[in-house]
Amino acid sequence: MKKLLLSEKGAVLLLSTAVIVIMIATISTISLMGLVRFDNMKVQYVNDILQAETMLRSEQMRTNIIMQDNPGWFPNSDHKEEVKNGDRYTTYEIDNQPVFSNGRVRIGPTLVTVRRGRKYESSNDDMKKSPVRRYAESQLSGKSLAQYQYFTMYEASENDEYTGTDHVRFYGPDVLNGPVHSNDDIWIRQIGGGNNNGWPTFNALVTTHGRIMDYNTQAPAINSAPMDDIFTEGYIEESAYINISAGNAVEIRQNGFSLDSSMDRDVCYARIDGNSATCKYADIVTERDTFTVFNSFPDDQHMNFPVGDSIWTNYIDVKTLDWDDGTFNVTLNNSSVFVYCQLWIEGDVSGKMTWGCADTIFITKDLTYQSVAMGDPPDEGNCQDMLGLVSEERIYIQYKNYNPFEDVIQDDNTTDIYLYGCFAAIGDGDRNVYGDMNTHYEGIFSFYYQHPHGSTPGFPLPMPNGSTWYIDYPDFHKFIFPPSQYWTGNQGFQLHGNAPVANNGFFTCGYPYEVPTYGNPTVTPYGTDWPWYNPVWPEGVNGGMGERGQIHMFGGVQQFRRGFVHRSGIDELNHSNNTEWDIQHWQYDGTHGSTGYDKDYNWDDRIDYGMLPPDYPQVYEGMGSTDLFYSSTGWTMKVPPRN
Repeated sequence: MKKLLLSEKGAVLLLSTAVIVIMIATISTISLMGLVRFDNMKVQYVNDILQAETMLRSEQMRTNIIMQDNPGWFPNSDHKEEVKNGDRYTTYEIDNQPVFSNGRVRIGPTLVTVRRGRKYESSNDDMKKSPVRRYAESQLSGKSLAQYQYFTMYEASENDEYTGTDHVRFYGPDVLNGPVHSNDDIWIRQIGGGNNNGWPTFNALVTTHGRIMDYNTQAPAINSAPMDDIFTEGYIEESAYINISAGNAVEIRQNGFSLDSSMDRDVCYARIDGNSATCKYADIVTERDTFTVFNSFPDDQHMNFPVGDSIWTNYIDVKTLDWDDGTFNVTLNNSSVFVYCQLWIEGDVSGKMTWGCADTIFITKDLTYQSVAMGDPPDEGNCQDMLGLVSEERIYIQYKNYNPFEDVIQDDNTTDIYLYGCFAAIGDGDRNVYGDMNTHYEGIFSFYYQHPHGSTPGFPLPMPNGSTWYIDYPDFHKFIFPPSQYWTGNQGFQLHGNAPVANNGFFTCGYPYEVPTYGNPTVTPYGTDWPWYNPVWPEGVNGGMGERGQIHMFGGVQQFRRGFVHRSGIDELNHSNNTEWDIQHWQYDGTHGSTGYDKDYNWDDRIDYGMLPPDYPQVYEGMGSTDLFYSSTGWTMKVPPRN
C-alpha cells in the first residue's frame, strides 16, 4: 500500500478516488437538501390547506348569518388574513362572491387564495409560492310548511271568536311522530285512553311561540304533567314566531299551471289516476220555486198521513249543480296546478304534485299513492309519490257527495278514510269585514256536516186521479221556510229541529222519527235538517251521519286555525237552544250524537330528507315578516373557478 501511495500511478488513483467520493457526497447533499426542501414545501402546503379550510369554515358561518339576517343578501366583505412565522409570512386572501338567490334557495360562494412571502427574499426563493386555492359554497334552503306534521297559527277553534276560551286539546289517543309547531298556546289534557296514561304523545320536537298548557289545571303543563313522557324528543316554549303567507298560495300561483278556465266556474271535480286527473266542471244554478205548506203531509214511511189543508206558500231559491257533459285532463309531473273555484278531489297519485285552490277543497274519497298499498307507510321502500293540497280557504273531508262520473251518491267517507300527503288550509278571512266572526272564515282542516239531523227524502206520491206526484223536497211542504214573522199560527210549522231520538246509538231528530200523532192537523212535524246543509240533502237519519271511522293520514296537516275532526254533539257554542236553526250564526238546533273521526296520524320520514310537494307554501321569520325562514344545509367544498 505504501509503495502504491508513493508511486505516481498510486497518487493519481488516490486523487481520483477522493474526487469521486467528494462528488458523491456533494450530490447526496444536494439531493438531501432537495428532499428536505420538498418536504418542507409539502408541509407548508398542507398547513396552507388546513389553515385555509379553517378560515373558509369561519367565513361560511359568517356568510350564513348574513344571508339569513340581511334582506338584501349582500355578500360579506372581502378581506385578507396574514400569518407570520419568523421572517416568513403567509397571506390568505378571502373573496366572498355575490350571493345567488332564487327566492327559495340562497347560495353564498367563498374563495380563499394563499400567497406566501419572506422578509428577505432571493430571486430563486420558491417558498413564496403556494398553489393552494380553496372554494366552498354555503347553502340555505327556505323551510317548507310541509316539514311540520302539525302546524297552527291559532290553537283555539273557530267557535272561539277571539275570546281565548275555546281551546282544542291534544289528549290520550293523539300520537304524533313528526315535528309540531304552533304560534299559540298548545293545550294538552289527560283524558280519553291511549297508551300514555291518558296523556297525548309527541315523538318529535314540539315548539310553540306560547306555552304548553294543562287543560285540567288551566295553567302551564310543566307544573302538573309528566313532560318527559309526553314530549319524548323534547319541547321548546316561547320559541320564535313562524309566519306563513296566510290566504295566498304564493308559490303555486307563481310557478304552477293556472287553470284559468276555472275562474268562471263553481266546482271542479278532479279524479287523480297516476300523474293525471280527469276533471269535470259544474255550476250552481239557482231558480225560484214555490211550495205549498200543508198542515199534514205524508212520506214514504208514513203514507197514511193525509195531504192536509194549505196553510202557507214558500218562495224558495232552489240551488242545484249543473254538471258539464264533457271532461278534461290535467297532467302534473313534479309540478303544481292552481284552481280558482271550489275543488272536489280524490284518487291515486303517482309522482309529485300539488293542487292549490282559491276556494274550499272537499276531499271526496281516499287520496293514496300508487306505489304503496293502502294502509302501508310510504317511507318504507322506494316510494317517489308525494301529494300536496293547499287551500286559500279551508279543507274539508266531505260527508257524502254526488258523483257525476258514475251518476251515484258516493258515501265512502262515512267509514275510514286514507289520506297520503300534506294538507294546508291557510285562509285568513278578512277581519275588517267579519269582525270577531272572522274565526269562521279562517283556514281549518276539518270534516263536513258536523251537526246532522234527518230530513225527509224525496218520494213518489200516488194521487187519487191515478197520476204520480214526484216530490223532491217534502220538508218544504211540511215547514215554513224561511221562518216568517208574518206567520201567526202554530209556531211548530216554522222550520225547526227538536230533541234527539235514539237511532242505533246515534241520537238526532227528523225523518223518520215523526211523532206518532203527526198527520193530525193540530200536531206539528217533529223537526228537520236545514235545507242543503247536508251535501246530499234531503236524507233521513242514519248511522253514517255519526261516527265515521278513522282518518289514516301519512303526512301532515297545516292550518291557520285548529279544526275539529270529532265533535261531541252537545257543544253549547253550537247548540245553545233546542228549538230553532240559526245556521248563519253557527247554531245547529238540537243536540245530537257524536260525529267525526278518530285520528291515526303517521309522519312521512321522507319529508325530513327533502321529499316535498312541489311549490308548497314556505314559512317566514317573525310575526308579520315576509322574509323566508331559512335552514342551513351546510357548506360544500368545490373545485375553485379558473379565474
